[in-house]
Amino acid sequence: MQGAQPNQNPIQIPLHQVVNVTAAQFAAKYQEKREVYRFVASECGGYLPDYDNVTVWHLRDLVAGRRTLIKAQNIKHLHVPHFKKLAIKHMMEYCKGIPKVMKAFPSEAKEIEKLPRQYIINVIFTLVGSPFEVWVNQRIEERHRLIAEDRDLNIELDPDIAAIFQASNSVSGKYQFPKFSITVGVIFCSFEGKLPQLDESYCQKEKVQEADRGGEGAG
Repeated sequence: MQGAQPNQNPIQIPLHQVVNVTAAQFAAKYQEKREVYRFVASECGGYLPDYDNVTVWHLRDLVAGRRTLIKAQNIKHLHVPHFKKLAIKHMMEYCKGIPKVMKAFPSEAKEIEKLPRQYIINVIFTLVGSPFEVWVNQRIEERHRLIAEDRDLNIELDPDIAAIFQASNSVSGKYQFPKFSITVGVIFCSFEGKLPQLDESYCQKEKVQEADRGGEGAG
Protein backbone atom coordinates (compact mmCIF):
# COMPACT_ATOMS: atom_id res chain seq x y z
CA MET A 1 0.00 0.00 0.00
CA GLN A 2 1.41 3.31 -0.99
CA GLY A 3 2.02 5.91 1.67
CA ALA A 4 -0.04 9.02 1.89
CA GLN A 5 1.01 11.78 -0.44
CA PRO A 6 2.66 14.66 1.38
CA ASN A 7 0.51 17.76 1.63
CA GLN A 8 1.93 20.28 -0.81
CA ASN A 9 -0.07 23.09 0.78
CA PRO A 10 -0.30 22.45 4.52
CA ILE A 11 -2.14 25.70 5.15
CA GLN A 12 -5.48 25.36 3.41
CA ILE A 13 -7.13 28.75 3.02
CA PRO A 14 -10.79 28.57 1.91
CA LEU A 15 -11.64 30.43 -1.25
CA HIS A 16 -12.25 34.17 -0.67
CA GLN A 17 -11.39 33.93 3.01
CA VAL A 18 -10.56 37.36 4.40
CA VAL A 19 -7.01 37.84 5.60
CA ASN A 20 -6.73 40.35 8.41
CA VAL A 21 -4.03 43.00 8.58
CA THR A 22 -4.01 45.93 10.92
CA ALA A 23 -4.98 49.38 9.71
CA ALA A 24 -1.50 50.54 10.63
CA GLN A 25 0.10 47.85 8.46
CA PHE A 26 -1.99 48.79 5.44
CA ALA A 27 -1.58 52.52 5.97
CA ALA A 28 2.18 52.09 6.17
CA LYS A 29 2.12 51.19 2.46
CA TYR A 30 -1.11 52.64 1.11
CA GLN A 31 -2.76 55.45 3.01
CA GLU A 32 -3.95 58.12 0.60
CA LYS A 33 -6.60 57.54 -2.06
CA ARG A 34 -4.08 57.88 -4.90
CA GLU A 35 -1.85 55.22 -3.33
CA VAL A 36 -4.78 52.82 -2.86
CA TYR A 37 -5.94 53.46 -6.42
CA ARG A 38 -2.48 52.68 -7.79
CA PHE A 39 -2.26 49.53 -5.66
CA VAL A 40 -5.62 48.18 -6.90
CA ALA A 41 -5.09 49.16 -10.55
CA SER A 42 -1.39 48.43 -11.01
CA GLU A 43 -0.34 45.82 -8.48
CA CYS A 44 -3.64 43.95 -8.28
CA GLY A 45 -4.42 44.44 -11.99
CA GLY A 46 -7.97 45.57 -11.27
CA TYR A 47 -10.25 47.25 -13.78
CA LEU A 48 -11.11 50.69 -12.43
CA PRO A 49 -12.76 53.84 -13.77
CA ASP A 50 -10.79 57.08 -13.90
CA TYR A 51 -9.31 58.24 -10.62
CA ASP A 52 -11.78 61.11 -10.24
CA ASN A 53 -14.79 58.81 -10.79
CA VAL A 54 -14.15 56.42 -7.92
CA THR A 55 -14.22 57.03 -4.18
CA VAL A 56 -11.73 55.79 -1.61
CA TRP A 57 -14.62 53.95 0.08
CA HIS A 58 -15.24 51.81 -2.98
CA LEU A 59 -11.51 51.16 -3.32
CA ARG A 60 -11.42 49.92 0.28
CA ASP A 61 -14.45 47.70 -0.35
CA LEU A 62 -12.63 46.16 -3.32
CA VAL A 63 -9.51 45.54 -1.26
CA ALA A 64 -11.56 44.01 1.55
CA GLY A 65 -13.46 41.74 -0.83
CA ARG A 66 -16.81 43.34 -0.03
CA ARG A 67 -17.13 44.32 -3.71
CA THR A 68 -16.01 42.26 -6.72
CA LEU A 69 -12.71 43.23 -8.32
CA ILE A 70 -12.54 42.34 -12.02
CA LYS A 71 -9.12 41.87 -13.59
CA ALA A 72 -8.42 44.33 -16.37
CA GLN A 73 -7.17 41.52 -18.60
CA ASN A 74 -10.57 39.82 -18.40
CA ILE A 75 -12.63 42.85 -19.39
CA LYS A 76 -14.77 42.59 -22.53
CA HIS A 77 -15.68 45.75 -24.42
CA LEU A 78 -19.01 46.47 -26.08
CA HIS A 79 -20.10 49.51 -28.07
CA VAL A 80 -23.56 50.77 -27.11
CA PRO A 81 -24.94 53.79 -29.01
CA HIS A 82 -26.32 56.78 -27.12
CA PHE A 83 -29.99 56.04 -27.71
CA LYS A 84 -32.86 57.14 -25.49
CA LYS A 85 -33.58 53.71 -24.01
CA LEU A 86 -29.92 52.83 -23.57
CA ALA A 87 -29.07 55.39 -20.90
CA ILE A 88 -27.22 54.43 -17.72
CA LYS A 89 -30.46 54.25 -15.73
CA HIS A 90 -31.87 51.69 -18.17
CA MET A 91 -28.74 49.54 -18.03
CA MET A 92 -28.68 49.66 -14.24
CA GLU A 93 -32.35 48.68 -14.22
CA TYR A 94 -31.44 45.71 -16.44
CA CYS A 95 -28.76 44.40 -14.07
CA LYS A 96 -30.67 45.23 -10.89
CA GLY A 97 -31.69 41.60 -10.53
CA ILE A 98 -28.22 40.22 -11.25
CA PRO A 99 -26.34 40.14 -7.91
CA LYS A 100 -22.92 39.37 -9.38
CA VAL A 101 -23.10 42.53 -11.49
CA MET A 102 -24.37 44.77 -8.72
CA LYS A 103 -21.58 43.56 -6.44
CA ALA A 104 -19.00 44.85 -8.93
CA PHE A 105 -20.35 48.40 -8.56
CA PRO A 106 -20.15 50.71 -5.55
CA SER A 107 -22.68 50.03 -2.81
CA GLU A 108 -23.95 53.62 -2.88
CA ALA A 109 -26.18 54.76 -5.77
CA LYS A 110 -24.59 58.21 -5.76
CA GLU A 111 -21.19 56.64 -6.42
CA ILE A 112 -22.58 54.63 -9.34
CA GLU A 113 -23.87 57.85 -10.91
CA LYS A 114 -20.28 59.13 -11.09
CA LEU A 115 -19.06 56.12 -13.08
CA PRO A 116 -18.37 56.59 -16.82
CA ARG A 117 -20.97 55.07 -19.11
CA GLN A 118 -18.45 52.90 -20.97
CA TYR A 119 -17.08 51.53 -17.70
CA ILE A 120 -20.57 50.42 -16.68
CA ILE A 121 -21.17 48.83 -20.08
CA ASN A 122 -17.89 46.91 -19.99
CA VAL A 123 -18.50 45.59 -16.47
CA ILE A 124 -22.01 44.39 -17.34
CA PHE A 125 -20.91 42.81 -20.62
CA THR A 126 -17.97 41.07 -18.95
CA LEU A 127 -20.13 39.51 -16.25
CA VAL A 128 -23.31 38.85 -18.23
CA GLY A 129 -21.99 38.23 -21.75
CA SER A 130 -24.18 37.70 -24.81
CA PRO A 131 -27.57 38.12 -23.04
CA PHE A 132 -26.67 41.74 -22.37
CA GLU A 133 -25.65 42.22 -26.00
CA VAL A 134 -28.97 40.73 -27.11
CA TRP A 135 -30.80 43.12 -24.78
CA VAL A 136 -28.92 46.07 -26.30
CA ASN A 137 -29.62 44.96 -29.88
CA GLN A 138 -33.32 44.56 -29.14
CA ARG A 139 -33.53 48.17 -28.05
CA ILE A 140 -31.58 49.33 -31.07
CA GLU A 141 -33.95 47.47 -33.39
CA GLU A 142 -36.97 48.84 -31.53
CA ARG A 143 -35.64 52.37 -31.90
CA HIS A 144 -35.10 51.91 -35.66
CA ARG A 145 -38.61 50.49 -36.03
CA LEU A 146 -40.21 53.42 -34.21
CA ILE A 147 -38.30 55.94 -36.31
CA ALA A 148 -39.33 54.18 -39.52
CA GLU A 149 -42.98 54.23 -38.46
CA ASP A 150 -42.87 57.82 -37.24
CA ARG A 151 -41.31 59.15 -40.43
CA ASP A 152 -43.31 56.84 -42.69
CA LEU A 153 -40.13 55.30 -44.11
CA ASN A 154 -41.68 51.90 -44.78
CA ILE A 155 -42.89 50.89 -48.26
CA GLU A 156 -45.31 48.00 -48.63
CA LEU A 157 -44.35 45.47 -51.31
CA ASP A 158 -45.97 42.35 -52.64
CA PRO A 159 -44.03 39.29 -51.34
CA ASP A 160 -42.96 38.24 -54.85
CA ILE A 161 -41.95 41.80 -55.73
CA ALA A 162 -40.08 42.08 -52.42
CA ALA A 163 -38.06 38.97 -53.22
CA ILE A 164 -37.09 40.39 -56.63
CA PHE A 165 -36.25 43.72 -55.01
CA GLN A 166 -33.96 42.10 -52.46
CA ALA A 167 -32.13 40.21 -55.22
CA SER A 168 -31.69 43.30 -57.41
CA ASN A 169 -28.29 45.02 -57.58
CA SER A 170 -29.57 48.15 -59.31
CA VAL A 171 -28.66 51.60 -58.03
CA SER A 172 -30.70 54.66 -58.97
CA GLY A 173 -28.84 57.34 -60.89
CA LYS A 174 -30.49 59.97 -58.68
CA TYR A 175 -29.45 58.32 -55.44
CA GLN A 176 -27.35 60.71 -53.34
CA PHE A 177 -24.51 58.90 -51.62
CA PRO A 178 -23.42 60.22 -48.23
CA LYS A 179 -21.10 63.14 -48.71
CA PHE A 180 -18.11 61.80 -46.82
CA SER A 181 -15.58 62.12 -49.65
CA ILE A 182 -12.97 64.90 -49.80
CA THR A 183 -12.38 66.72 -53.07
CA VAL A 184 -8.68 66.80 -53.94
CA GLY A 185 -6.94 69.28 -56.21
CA VAL A 186 -9.43 72.16 -55.94
CA ILE A 187 -7.84 75.59 -55.65
CA PHE A 188 -9.63 77.80 -53.13
CA CYS A 189 -9.46 81.54 -53.80
CA SER A 190 -10.97 84.12 -51.45
CA PHE A 191 -12.77 87.01 -53.14
CA GLU A 192 -14.77 88.92 -50.55
CA GLY A 193 -15.62 85.67 -48.77
CA LYS A 194 -17.04 83.97 -51.90
CA LEU A 195 -15.79 80.89 -53.71
CA PRO A 196 -15.84 81.49 -57.51
CA GLN A 197 -16.66 78.83 -60.06
CA LEU A 198 -13.29 77.43 -61.07
CA ASP A 199 -13.99 76.36 -64.62
CA GLU A 200 -11.41 76.61 -67.42
CA SER A 201 -12.64 79.98 -68.80
CA TYR A 202 -12.59 81.55 -65.34
CA CYS A 203 -9.02 80.42 -64.64
CA GLN A 204 -7.89 81.70 -68.06
CA LYS A 205 -9.53 85.07 -67.36
CA GLU A 206 -7.75 85.31 -64.03
CA LYS A 207 -4.39 84.65 -65.70
CA VAL A 208 -4.98 87.47 -68.17
CA GLN A 209 -6.00 89.89 -65.43
CA GLU A 210 -2.96 88.92 -63.40
CA ALA A 211 -0.71 89.59 -66.40
CA ASP A 212 -2.34 93.00 -66.94
CA ARG A 213 -1.83 93.92 -63.30
CA GLY A 214 1.80 92.89 -63.56
CA GLY A 215 2.26 95.11 -66.62
CA GLU A 216 0.69 98.09 -64.88
CA GLY A 217 2.96 97.63 -61.90
CA ALA A 218 6.03 97.52 -64.12
CA GLY A 219 4.92 100.74 -65.85
